Amino acid sequence: MNTFPLHLLYNFIFHLVAVERDSEFRINVLRASAPNDAARRILAIEPSLRDEDRRVMDVIIFVGRQLCSQMKLPATNIAVMALSELTSKAEVHYEDFVSRTRAINSALWRELGDATLYLPSAEKVTAASKMKVECEVIFAATPAVKTDILAGLQCWTSDQNVASVFHMMRAMEIGVQKFARRVGVKIVQVSPGRHVRELSWGQILDAMNGPLRALPQGTIKQKRRTEQLKAAHSYLYGMKDAWRNPSMHFRASGYSDAETLDIINQVRAFLRELG
Repeated sequence: MNTFPLHLLYNFIFHLVAVERDSEFRINVLRASAPNDAARRILAIEPSLRDEDRRVMDVIIFVGRQLCSQMKLPATNIAVMALSELTSKAEVHYEDFVSRTRAINSALWRELGDATLYLPSAEKVTAASKMKVECEVIFAATPAVKTDILAGLQCWTSDQNVASVFHMMRAMEIGVQKFARRVGVKIVQVSPGRHVRELSWGQILDAMNGPLRALPQGTIKQKRRTEQLKAAHSYLYGMKDAWRNPSMHFRASGYSDAETLDIINQVRAFLRELG
């Protein structure tokens, strides 16, 4: 799913329409002022772009490049690049400007005809924005989870709940590995010959049992730390069975918004505590 700010599309279309209306107005003025077709053609071809026209052209090019990149509009992008060629010319005829702008408009609507625009709820967008800010402390401590957490939030706002859970579980895998190293597990030795990313949660969690049993408990502080680590270990087993495994296999019921948000919040809480 390609995402983009809606105001970009609105701004782009607004300026394309403005050029078309302005050209129609000028044609009507020419019809009223020029005595014959020959005179009209001379008046239509000769005038150069006004400063106002150049400003509009600059906006169309600037916004068009962003929009085409984010929405993946190759034909429209080619038309925008053709218009941008005029910016290097000292003298640009108005007729040339209008014709190239019309080519952009035509390409845009052809490509938009095959697109589906999805507008997420304002409430979800607001909530996701707030969570992104709150996640900055997580990203600072564990930068590797940032891509998947942001993708998970984006999928949630777009009602792609299964995809959201999938991304959050990928972020949790990184957290599980970090937690295992903190307990004292040498992950590369869990399954010799296999890459860390190829290991399952179950393999990593099982490998923690020995180091957890071997933790010192001679003082109250050591006992408390051991209890906390064992509690987190049990919590991860529960998460694996309840969320991680189902997200990797077919689940007919999918995930509701409430279930997905609960998973997002649980993952955020664990990673925040993990530090």
